[in-house]
Amino acid sequence: MMVKLVESKWAIIPLLAGALALGGVAPIAVADEELDLSPIEAIELITPEVFEGSAETSVSVSDESAVEVLDEASGLSVSVPADAEDGILLDGKEGFELRIDLPNASEAGDAEEVSDGIVAFDNGDGSSTVPIVKDGGSVQIITVIEGPDSPTRYEYEFSLPEGGAMAVTESGAVLITDRNGDYAAAVAPAWATDADGNAVPTHYEVSGSTLTQVVDISADTAYPVVADPWAGIQLFTGFKRDWYKGDRRYSAWVTPLGAVVLGGGGGVGGYAAGQLVFRGAGWDEWKTVWPAITNKATLQQQYNCHVAASLYGLPFTRDYNLERIRANRSNWVDNVWNHQCNW
Repeated sequence: MMVKLVESKWAIIPLLAGALALGGVAPIAVADEELDLSPIEAIELITPEVFEGSAETSVSVSDESAVEVLDEASGLSVSVPADAEDGILLDGKEGFELRIDLPNASEAGDAEEVSDGIVAFDNGDGSSTVPIVKDGGSVQIITVIEGPDSPTRYEYEFSLPEGGAMAVTESGAVLITDRNGDYAAAVAPAWATDADGNAVPTHYEVSGSTLTQVVDISADTAYPVVADPWAGIQLFTGFKRDWYKGDRRYSAWVTPLGAVVLGGGGGVGGYAAGQLVFRGAGWDEWKTVWPAITNKATLQQQYNCHVAASLYGLPFTRDYNLERIRANRSNWVDNVWNHQCNW
């Protein structure tokens, strides 16, 4: 499907920037002229930042999948289907498999490779779906909305844990919980951007296990419009164990989606809720990798300090390093700005 960019105000510079990222030569759009764009070109021109943190992938269309990614650092696998009706699968965390059914999948075409490691589905309704797998085992499901006859509501059916639930939080993110109310997965707050680079009002609605992104198109909206839900399970990736001053050091990185859960947009339900998720589900991820990490209190104390440190303006939504050599310190909350979790 080609997307019509109508009466675009694109300047030469951003077009050339997009072309360089694509490795090609950009056509120049002039106001009041039409430019045919493929979905991947529309994404590259309007929101090239969505490609940041993309996993290294290749397309190999089989009967079941078009893209298979194993994030070795987190142990989570992501499968993008060849047939849109099969849905996207995120698998690998304690037996929980998250399936996400795509919009209008019964009418959509099969996966078509549109760039290295990326496929698109023509939804047959004036929109396309372009899933982009991210480092850390999450997936950003981009929707390219072609024009005023395209839908403005896009439904995604999620496979929830048995007895679990899904709800939109006050930050606009979506939190998926298990039967005990504990964290299972998350979806970053909704966004949409039009062809002029303007933000388009959008939000999520939840009914049972169905997540709907509503894009509030107006007469001033320039097409195409790019929007997404960004979903994932894992909060940490890149687990590594080495030595520090003669004893063990444990390290891991917060995933991009984990940073959203912890603090981006106010956390999944306000800042306190994001902290609570990390102190519970986040620490569980570390214990799954290294069960013995609980054998000295300082390790969890350092971890909790890293989680809380962003309250003090410290950059702990990235890498965490826990050194076993450090003494137990139950009062680590005192003077965090000075010791910065390294007492």
